[in-house]
Amino acid sequence: MSQAELGRRCRVDRSDVVTAVNALTEQGFVIRAPDPDRLLDDVQDELLAPLPKEDRQTLTRRRGGSGSDPPPPGRGRRRGPAAGPTATR
Repeated sequence: MSQAELGRRCRVDRSDVVTAVNALTEQGFVIRAPDPDRLLDDVQDELLAPLPKEDRQTLTRRRGGSGSDPPPPGRGRRRGPAAGPTATR
């Protein structure tokens, strides 16, 4: 979870969240790690930068990425447990 999201959920000012997370990190209670989805978006932006904006949006929409339009229903990145029914016997 990002520090900004933590602050919003707890209704705490962002600067106070940073101070608290820094203290918790120093004491070994928190480990900071980059958001894998953000890393993917950053790499994608860098790779597609030479393309015209419209082509970048088309490609990110088709792969279910963060283009300006949402992906079609049933497409896009999955987060959390897989959705749908599970087979039981």
